[in-house]
Amino acid sequence: MVAHLVFIAIAAVVIVGRTAGDGHDSGFSGPVEMAVISEAELARLQADAPGGGTPAVPEMLPTELDTIHAPEVSGGGESPREGVGMGDLGTLTGGGDVSAGGGLGLGGSGSGGGGTSFFGIEASGNRFAYLVDVSSSMQGKRLLLLQQELTKSVHKMDAGSEFIMVAFASDKQVLGERTEWREASESGKRWARAQIGLLAANGNTEPLSGFKVLFTMRPRPDAIFFMTDGEFDPAVVKDVADMNAKLRIPIHCICLGSKQGEEQMKTIAEQSRGTYRFVPEP
Repeated sequence: MVAHLVFIAIAAVVIVGRTAGDGHDSGFSGPVEMAVISEAELARLQADAPGGGTPAVPEMLPTELDTIHAPEVSGGGESPREGVGMGDLGTLTGGGDVSAGGGLGLGGSGSGGGGTSFFGIEASGNRFAYLVDVSSSMQGKRLLLLQQELTKSVHKMDAGSEFIMVAFASDKQVLGERTEWREASESGKRWARAQIGLLAANGNTEPLSGFKVLFTMRPRPDAIFFMTDGEFDPAVVKDVADMNAKLRIPIHCICLGSKQGEEQMKTIAEQSRGTYRFVPEP
């Protein structure tokens, strides 16, 4: 409105041309004259305009960006996130860690970002099962080395991991006598050290009953560490393969001090996509 009023005022005082002497327009001639309006006159014109002056202008105009909100990420009872940074792009686009042989098995377990090692064999995941030989031939240095390696392996786990330990000889022996996952918290690690120190060697080498315990764990293990120092019934190899056919849990096999059961251990490791290692006599 103000702009229109100013334009009209200027047009009123601008001499566009002079008329001809005979009273008829004869086109433009002579200089164009313009009048200059003072600031006081301009202010008066603005004051006379409807609304009493210059229309108010909002301090901030809405833009398309104002309608864009960061996606809310929820789950596990956490409150929505306030913003999204560059580090969140992996979550928003569905990216994440992918472990070899990954995927959910029965019981809904899957490899995570944790990990540990046992006798130098690395494994990834959040739940680790140990099946270890405590038969008579494990007496002395072999048993001591086993206890040391078990303690180190649990100590390497982060607090979000879980574990179970089953010793075998003529029969299975679940450490703590409770068939359940143990948290790798500080208290859980102290408990493990105490239980590992109680292991004693006695009996024959019969691992099948121990495998049956581990394959019924829910959620399932992300990896099984299987260690022995001797030969066992060859039928165990097929039984293990049958029980693990759907679960597909990697079984990492260690022969300690003796290669008597090496062929069987290599076969179990190969069939489960695990790892085999021979550890010489300590």
